[in-house]
Amino acid sequence: MANYTKSTNFAVKDTLTTGDPQKIVSGVEIDTEFVNISSMSSTKIDKVGGATAGNVPTLTAGGSVQDSGLSLGNLSNGTFAVKQSTQSIVSSSANQNFVEVTGWSPSLSITVPSDRSDAEIQIDVVIFFDGLHSTENDVGFEFALTEDSETGGSSTITAVSRASYEYESTGASDGSNILKGTAVLRARLSPGAGTHTYKIFARNRRVFGTSTLNVRGSSTEQNSSVLIQEVV
Repeated sequence: MANYTKSTNFAVKDTLTTGDPQKIVSGVEIDTEFVNISSMSSTKIDKVGGATAGNVPTLTAGGSVQDSGLSLGNLSNGTFAVKQSTQSIVSSSANQNFVEVTGWSPSLSITVPSDRSDAEIQIDVVIFFDGLHSTENDVGFEFALTEDSETGGSSTITAVSRASYEYESTGASDGSNILKGTAVLRARLSPGAGTHTYKIFARNRRVFGTSTLNVRGSSTEQNSSVLIQEVV
C-alpha cells in the first residue's frame, strides 16, 4: 500500500530566472508524477460507498472494504455472569434429576434484536467444584447447559456440551476422597430475535449412598462463571 511521493518540485521552478533550463516543465516530469499517482491509487483499499455508521468493515476477496452489516452496538455486548456464592447439592440416589446451579449475577440471558435474528450465540461455562461421597471413595457428577426460556423468537440449540467427572479409588471405603475439578461446557446457538435465558444443571452419577457437590462461587481464585456472546 504505497503513498504518493512527489518526484519533481514544480513550485521551485517559479523562482528560477528566465532562460534557466530547469525552469522548463518537461513532459517526462509530468509523466513521472502521473505514474506515481497511478501506482499509489492501485495499491490503496477502495473506500466503501453507502456504509452504515457504526458497522464493522470486512474485506472482499479482491481486497476492497465492504460493509459487513454487523454492528458491535446492535447486539448486547454479551453477558459475563459470576456465581455469587458456593452452592452445595446433596443427592442420595444415582442419576437423579438435574438440580439447577443458581446464584449467577447478572442473569444468564441475552437479547437479540430483530435486525440480528440470524446471529449465532456462544455460551462458555466454567464451573469449579469439589465433591465427596458419604461412605465410599468413588464420586461422580455431571453438568449440563439448557435453554430455560425465550420470548419473541424461535430458539434452536445446535450444540450442547455435557461434562461428566468421576473418581474411583481402591483404598478404604471411608468416604475421605474428595473429587476436585473444573467443568467446562460450550454451546453454540442460533436463538433468533428475542430475549433468551439459560440454566446450568448438575446431578450425581453414583449408584448408592449420598453425594455432596459444592459448586464454587464468591472466591477470588475459583469463581464459577458463564460468558454469553455473539460469534462474529
